[in-house]
Amino acid sequence: MPRRHSDKRTSRHAGADQSARRAELAKEVQGRNSRYYDQQEELLYRNQQDRKAEHEGAIRDYRAREKEARRLVRQADDPMEQLRLKKEARKWEQRAEEADEDFRDTRKKLRIEADKYLELIEQSLQGTQDTEHLFTIRWRIAK
Repeated sequence: MPRRHSDKRTSRHAGADQSARRAELAKEVQGRNSRYYDQQEELLYRNQQDRKAEHEGAIRDYRAREKEARRLVRQADDPMEQLRLKKEARKWEQRAEEADEDFRDTRKKLRIEADKYLELIEQSLQGTQDTEHLFTIRWRIAK
């Protein structure tokens, strides 16, 4: 009979070890998931910053071309040349406005995608674990 008592103690000790190992693994998985989603969100953020810089450069270029066309309108003596330059200035103004609209749409899409990753980070940190009893092994040492 003392052998059974020893088996129960060993069984309890094994259960505590399993619980500790399960907790350790859960923490490791949470950390990995969190790092992965964080990296993905960071990539989106950098992409957004790169696109913003590209956009701002394009807008500066469009505005400079518009300004130059308007300056040339004031210097032109020929009414047909003035009209052509005014149309050109209007074309650059329109391109700048379209670029602004496109950038806002792109930025909105990237923010939505980044928010999804932030949500996934939160979910991975709040994750739960379930343990399901699948089978029992009974064994005995034969003499």
